[in-house]
Amino acid sequence: MAAPADLWLLYLVLLAYGAAGVVHDAAESALVATTVDKTLLADFNGLRMTANEGMKLVAALAGAGLYAAYGGATVALLDAITFAVAAGLYGLLRAHEAKPTHTRKPRAHTTEGARYLLTHPRLRPLLLAGGTTVLLSGSNGALIYTVAESLGHSPRTRASSTRHRAWARPPSA
Repeated sequence: MAAPADLWLLYLVLLAYGAAGVVHDAAESALVATTVDKTLLADFNGLRMTANEGMKLVAALAGAGLYAAYGGATVALLDAITFAVAAGLYGLLRAHEAKPTHTRKPRAHTTEGARYLLTHPRLRPLLLAGGTTVLLSGSNGALIYTVAESLGHSPRTRASSTRHRAWARPPSA
């Protein structure tokens, strides 16, 4: 970010990335369920999750090494290329499924589902509590740095000094 006025761009990218992640997860679950034989589904899911989690470790180390060796612009370009390749490969996938038999519009299904969740006596409190928790958790992650900076501290220094003070505090009697 070149200036604080450009911060909206970061929020826009994060929103798009989060929305894409939600859609990707749902599409992946549906695709796997329709393309993998039921007898192999458990083994496939185990292998897929192992590879996914393992790649998170490898990718972080590789990204740090590439960043140190070639700089941020090269890593960003490589990341963009891998996203484009993945999008192209997804475009080549073909899944054959039966046409839906319902004639209602998707918006009607969404409205019906939201109405059900909001009027159900046991689900409504869970939905509201979960939504509030996610909202406050995200806000906390963003606000902690704003508070630290407004107190005149670097966020890194503030988090580090708070952690050390908590450990150095004498036990109360």
